[in-house]
Amino acid sequence: MWVFVIIGVCAFSVLQGAIGLAAVLRLLPALLSLARYLTRLSFVASFRLYRLLFALVAPLVKRSSGIDLLTGIPRLVATVALSTSLWLTALLLLQASLSVWIFVPAILHGLIVGLLWDDLAQPGELQMGIKL
Repeated sequence: MWVFVIIGVCAFSVLQGAIGLAAVLRLLPALLSLARYLTRLSFVASFRLYRLLFALVAPLVKRSSGIDLLTGIPRLVATVALSTSLWLTALLLLQASLSVWIFVPAILHGLIVGLLWDDLAQPGELQMGIKL
């Protein structure tokens, strides 16, 4: 008698797990679409913030050192530095523990924004996931 109850509970659990997995797999395209949208939104928002800050700082840097922050490698270095400093500020405000690996997402984010700077300036140009 108890053997049938245990087998029934195990079979029911496996069936519920399979149904849950099927539901997640069915929602996967919508979840990936949402993730793609949120990623693009974060890059565009960062681009707009960085462009605003660089518009204020670039003339001062150009006058004092002759480096143009809005083009090429200096822009890439500046976006990585700004992204990392904003990430560090947020971590210090949250009193989170710091390690080298925690800065990898900030560095990657700064690199991506710096490399896609010209594409992010025209919002219709870059559509992640579009089939060419």
